[in-house]
Amino acid sequence: MSAKVLVVDDEPTQQLLIRKVFRKRIQQSDLAFDFVSNGIEALERLQSHPEIDLILSDIRMPLMDGLTLLDHLAALERPTLCTVIMSAYGDMDSIRTAMNRGAFDFLTKPLNLDDLGITVDRALQHVQQVRQTLAIAEQAQQAREELSRQIAYRESEQRLTQFLDAVPVGVFVIDATGRPYYANQTANQILGQAQVLPDGRVNPELLTGFRQAETLADYPNDRLPIVQALNGNSTTVDDVVLHLDERVIPLEVSATPIVDERGQVEYAIAAFQDITQRKQAEAERFKFEKRFRALIENSLDLILVLDVNGCIQYRSPSAARALGVESKSATQPFWEFVHADDRNLMLHTFKYAIERPDEKQTLSELRLCPSERGWEIFEITFSNLLHEPVVQGIVVNAHNITARKLAEEKLLHDALHDALTNLPNRALFFERLSQAIARYRRHSSDLFAVLFLDLDRFKLVNDSLGHDAGDRLLIEAAQRLQDCLREGDTVARLGGDEFALLLESIEGLAIAEAIADRCKAALEAPFELNRKAICVSASIGIALPNGMPDSPSDILRNADTAMYHAKALGKSRRAVFAPSMYAQNLATLQLEIDLRRALELDELQVYYQPIVLLANGQISGFEALIRWQHPEQGCLNPSSFIELAEESGLIVPIGWWLCRQACQQLHTWQRQFPHYSLTININLSGRQFSQPTLAEQVQTILQETALTPQSLKLEITETTIMESPETVRQTLAALKAMNVQLNIDDFGTGYSSLSRLQSFPIDTLKIDRSFVTAMAQDPQNLEIVRAIISMADSLGIDTVAEGVETAAQLEQLRAMNCKYGQGYWFAEALSAERAAALLAEQRCW
Repeated sequence: MSAKVLVVDDEPTQQLLIRKVFRKRIQQSDLAFDFVSNGIEALERLQSHPEIDLILSDIRMPLMDGLTLLDHLAALERPTLCTVIMSAYGDMDSIRTAMNRGAFDFLTKPLNLDDLGITVDRALQHVQQVRQTLAIAEQAQQAREELSRQIAYRESEQRLTQFLDAVPVGVFVIDATGRPYYANQTANQILGQAQVLPDGRVNPELLTGFRQAETLADYPNDRLPIVQALNGNSTTVDDVVLHLDERVIPLEVSATPIVDERGQVEYAIAAFQDITQRKQAEAERFKFEKRFRALIENSLDLILVLDVNGCIQYRSPSAARALGVESKSATQPFWEFVHADDRNLMLHTFKYAIERPDEKQTLSELRLCPSERGWEIFEITFSNLLHEPVVQGIVVNAHNITARKLAEEKLLHDALHDALTNLPNRALFFERLSQAIARYRRHSSDLFAVLFLDLDRFKLVNDSLGHDAGDRLLIEAAQRLQDCLREGDTVARLGGDEFALLLESIEGLAIAEAIADRCKAALEAPFELNRKAICVSASIGIALPNGMPDSPSDILRNADTAMYHAKALGKSRRAVFAPSMYAQNLATLQLEIDLRRALELDELQVYYQPIVLLANGQISGFEALIRWQHPEQGCLNPSSFIELAEESGLIVPIGWWLCRQACQQLHTWQRQFPHYSLTININLSGRQFSQPTLAEQVQTILQETALTPQSLKLEITETTIMESPETVRQTLAALKAMNVQLNIDDFGTGYSSLSRLQSFPIDTLKIDRSFVTAMAQDPQNLEIVRAIISMADSLGIDTVAEGVETAAQLEQLRAMNCKYGQGYWFAEALSAERAAALLAEQRCW
């Protein structure tokens, strides 16, 4: 017959889980499950189904919880009904309360499937043992009654013997003289056949086999239950063992006197049973209780029991260590260990715990036990167990959450602060700016300003001295900015070398400008980095609320716009936001959008400016220059969009497009005008030059256009060379190995010298037009040009004079042996058609 199990749980998933775990046993009719959702339904189901063996009950349920259900089950007095508690609240208090109210065992949710199966089997085994014990006791009682009748009626002795032999209880009888009279088959099985004499009487030596359970010493004859029965007393003991045939058998022995009509003891009947399984079950229960005590004694949580006055009645070892009360009175008030600022809250919660015994009271944070690192933070739970006879107090469970709180505070700090400078980050800055905007909306007199600050030429520090030096510069700059602010102002690092400053409660723009000037001056003082005095400057944008300000991002955007305006004016200065700046930004953004589409829509064109060999006045080549035929703004020179292309990165695809177009055009002209030895000069941007595949890209273009490498002259600026000399040297060497010619463009503006350039494989210097155009007006410029040409000639480097606009300049350059000239005196930049026509003229200057 299958065992009946009632599951009391308001979670539908539990029914699915249990059916899944015991699916095979349910199919085999080994187990049958019934499910209800609360304690009231469980009691109703027990009334209609008394065959239920086991209850699996949750603690927290509507209408009636699991602990209250345990109280009702105890009142039913059904010893064959076993209850196992399941709960997600697996703390020691819940376990102990459930066990004290009669629970057989306790399972913690989420349920471990193996533990669930083992616990159900063990509980059902316990139910079976209790049933057997009750059945045995009942059978023993019946046996005693039947034996009395059999003795009274001698004629039924044979039937009585058969009956006694059938019961699973050992029975033997002695007469009033102590002479063994009878033993049933169960007694023979327990005691062994050697204890029965050939004539069927019990061996008198049987009595010598009994021992006391605790000491295994001989059991005193005057305490033997059978002797007590001969004296007229009914006795039951379970501290007896039978030491027989090297076996130790624990027994429960009951003895009852049988009297005659005169009231005299005529016989004594003893019933005994092997209680090995029960003793094992008790041992398991003892082990569980021992384990429970060990958990309490070794728990890291502080566990205390307080009386109604809040004085400590019990403290676990961990609590004793933490509170330092090993040598103090156990009745010390608990609040003496609580931080003064938290005592009122603790006492209020303690009072609630007393007034509401069915509710646990929890404090998420309470400061206890001052230590070397300050007050420890605990999560405290008060449980009212005043009604429990074993406890009779308020149980306090205190879990130390100090490490967790410190970790949370660190995470919060890290989330709102920059890791390098420890300044507020963008999120915290926006939060404070939002608060400033809210105050300004309430009171327009509470004016504020936002400063957006960017370090000029910070990238150069990073690239030349390394990122570690750049980080130290940012840390020192952050400290200097903090020193420049007033109390209550905020400086935040937004990323890279960008900082934002929030100035609150200012009287007007003049205050913001004064603080901006103070910050700029502080940053211009030298920084000591890698034993070098490094000077930087800052561009600062200032934005104030205009009427009712919009979002924090709008205010910061305005300050950012003003900062870029300051950079455009020459850096190292401040600028105040004006709406026209925003309109200009929108126009720049639109221009960038248009530029991204220009390649796709074939709006870009290559123009060619002649380069003349001054010795004979003939064209020797061209410089390829880009033009943009904008659909709305017309033809745009590079000055209108090259800087934007550099910033957006579009200069790279545009540059390679120009290179391919120019090489293809030159190859066409070389076939069309074979009497010219034409070359093409193409400018490489800094971004193009930093590409790791630069040489491979040039090689591909030369192969695609069938242009000889000697016909290609690549122009780079002095700044590009000097920013990263070693990398540049490797790239130039790779290009030179392909026989491509290399020019330095705008020489004289990059603060380099010919002696430094000598280490690079340079073929030609292009003298900047600023020196050439001023030769006639400024003799010093004339001498500079002369010196450049002379020094370049001595190094075997050709020179090209840019900006030749007059016949006088041409004659001066020829007199100084400058090899090439370029400028409006010869021709402006021409379309491919006009340049071809000029070649066809074979003009000389």
